Amino acid sequence: MHLKKQQLISSMNKGLGEEITIMALTVTEKQRYKLIKGANIYCNSHELKTINHPRHNVWQSIAARMLIKLAARDTLYGTNKCIKDIQILRHKSGRPYIKIRQEFSKLTTSISHSRNKIAIVISRSGLPVGIDIEHINSCNWSVIRGFFHLPETMSESDMLNWWVVRESCIKASCDEISLLDNLKVSKRGSRENIDLYCAVDSQGNYYNSFVRMFSGFAIALSIKSETDGEVII
Repeated sequence: MHLKKQQLISSMNKGLGEEITIMALTVTEKQRYKLIKGANIYCNSHELKTINHPRHNVWQSIAARMLIKLAARDTLYGTNKCIKDIQILRHKSGRPYIKIRQEFSKLTTSISHSRNKIAIVISRSGLPVGIDIEHINSCNWSVIRGFFHLPETMSESDMLNWWVVRESCIKASCDEISLLDNLKVSKRGSRENIDLYCAVDSQGNYYNSFVRMFSGFAIALSIKSETDGEVII
């Protein structure tokens, strides 16, 4: 089955070098049915039980696993590795992790979805990473502005960028949401249609964040860092 890979992601991958891989898909209604019908191609029996949990959207779970498995296989083994040997499991917090057969992999990963879009990121070096994708009409911005005390002058597109940076930082922090209560986000600039941000949490951990806007969506990648380093793209 052919799924459309978002070409805009290539510019983000190009700037991040070989350590980080980002992939995103647009999935049509027809393709959702095919994903569900062919789930056993990409998932083993244990994963299928997890996917069929009532709280999970089945086609989104399958598409995300497919993307991660393909990226992990190509990263480590080329096309010779059986895709079912690569397992995508979840910690109790819900954070995904990768096992190759029965061994834990040093690869770190993150998943996000919004409407008909799926996005994943893989870090080869084991860096804590988080990804978030959101449509501008998916959030009640007046509620978010009031709850987080955002400036009245902040536009919806700027709030969308702030929101995806925050959500991706939560994932990069290994879901330690309490650290993000007083997250400070500052914009560093823009390069090649990518907005660059730096964030710092309540314990002084830094996150370098990259945001790309397209067709009413924003996608953010955040990488946890020990220092406030210069972001290079």
